[in-house]
Amino acid sequence: MEIENKHIQLNTICEAIVLMFIIFLSILSMPGCATTTYKFKDDSSSSSYFGYIKFIEPPTLSPNDDFKVAEIEAYGIRIMNGLGVGYFHERLETIPLDCRIVIRVMNREQFKMIEEILLPIAKEGLCITIE
Repeated sequence: MEIENKHIQLNTICEAIVLMFIIFLSILSMPGCATTTYKFKDDSSSSSYFGYIKFIEPPTLSPNDDFKVAEIEAYGIRIMNGLGVGYFHERLETIPLDCRIVIRVMNREQFKMIEEILLPIAKEGLCITIE
């Protein structure tokens, strides 16, 4: 009787270990698959790739769609322009040749103010983005 109870307990422990191992493997396989994109009220968007990379696109104003701005934050291992471990933050701006004036503002209110004041004056070549 006592041996049978120990055998049942051992089976229960083994089943629990196998279940935890399956859950652990499932969690490990998910990070590369999970992405989340947020759209904010000021027309900016943010995409997160399960804790490794955060990709932010602030709102921009340009005569064409070639003016692109992106901010990237990452935690962990980075293999780009060398090898790094830890945290990094960078801002990438693609400025086309037809952007004669590029203005960076601090918030949405400044963005609207610059748009109202300068857009009628500088009809071509004005590119605005939020810092």
